[in-house]
Amino acid sequence: AGTNTASLSFNGAVGTYLATNGSQIMNGWTQGTVSMWVRITSTTANAWANNSYHSLLFKYRKLQTRILKDSTGLKFVAAHSDGTPFGTHIISSTTIPTNTWVNLVSVHQGNTVTLYINGQLAGSGNTGKNLTGASTDGLDIIGHGGNYSGLLDDLRLYNRAFSAAEVQQLPLQ
Repeated sequence: AGTNTASLSFNGAVGTYLATNGSQIMNGWTQGTVSMWVRITSTTANAWANNSYHSLLFKYRKLQTRILKDSTGLKFVAAHSDGTPFGTHIISSTTIPTNTWVNLVSVHQGNTVTLYINGQLAGSGNTGKNLTGASTDGLDIIGHGGNYSGLLDDLRLYNRAFSAAEVQQLPLQ
């Protein structure tokens, strides 16, 4: 679970992100699960422009997770690819709460991404691309230009697709 004392803090400035060498991270994966805890204040969320994206994870032409600020609030977004440009980004139908720790999970299997917020199904869809292919690019955490303001904790990457029951257990750990 997220904590205020051991988490990474990002201020949203361009270029503030953590880049990994990551040549083996997600290399050759055909399925996977990404889990993380985030905490975004309402002040920060209100300051973000409508229809703006805020990157969480980015591996070039492999996997991306981010937050979309739209007129209804903050949405969880994810996509994956086969080594070519990303296909359709899947957007959660429910919003991400502010001023509290939130567990975000994306499950990637075949051409499907399934999104969960605090263990509850938040969206699912076809990206038009299968999660396949090798990638020697690094993994950027709060990557691809930064622009995320908030806390990040307990980032976990699994090389298998979790079931709904397994995802529901993650916020309890």
